[in-house]
Amino acid sequence: RFFARDLPPGVVPPPLPPPLALTPLQCVAQVIQQAVSVLTVPPAPGHCHWVELEVDLPQERGKTRSYEGSLIRGSNGQFRLTASGVPEVGSLAIGSGEHPWMAAAGGKVFVGRLEAREDRSVAAFLRPELLLKVHMVGGAAAALALAPDAFSQYVSVSEREGAGEERILELSLHHKHARGQVALRIQRESLSPLGAEFAVGSVTGTVRVRHWALDTVASPALFEEPRGTSPQEVPQADLLRMFATVLTFAMESVE
Repeated sequence: RFFARDLPPGVVPPPLPPPLALTPLQCVAQVIQQAVSVLTVPPAPGHCHWVELEVDLPQERGKTRSYEGSLIRGSNGQFRLTASGVPEVGSLAIGSGEHPWMAAAGGKVFVGRLEAREDRSVAAFLRPELLLKVHMVGGAAAALALAPDAFSQYVSVSEREGAGEERILELSLHHKHARGQVALRIQRESLSPLGAEFAVGSVTGTVRVRHWALDTVASPALFEEPRGTSPQEVPQADLLRMFATVLTFAMESVE
């Protein structure tokens, strides 16, 4: 279980029944565990968490704003994050293999080889309150895994038949900060998310999951800077500070 390490000593999650025997609310709890674990639980050495999403948000006059994002998280701080359609930024590509790197507009690639230290990571440049929020989300997911029915006052879940290997969970959100409807599509056996349509508050949209794999085998090449470029070497700390700025912006945007 991904969140066993987040539970108090001596507390063991109850065994789960087979996926097809889970209630709709238990299925939602499992999907949330998977999603949060991508950020809070590192994969085994030589493995990675790999998620690719597409998001469409309808705008005025029949227009649609589209976003694409991919996150590959490896062990020992390795990662690769790409996104397109980011407000005020456009396209984004950052990562960390042997060294951190960032692809900038015009094809330039910066690699943090100068003044590099193995014990330095982007976490050292993030505000402590942001790291605390990540841990709080992980703790909430662990609580949801232990007792999903305790959250029934905030969400009600029903299920309707999907096509083929698909299950469709329909959520009604009742929390004071999040009211609305979500139709979540998941894979019948693995419970991996396939996509969702949502209308929460004033925001409506569609999410498509292009790839979803947790703790899958990874190659070191996944995390290296783009090939065919002439990278410019920069101080490692400067690049990690830029990563922290990007991550802080992303987390605050979600809030």
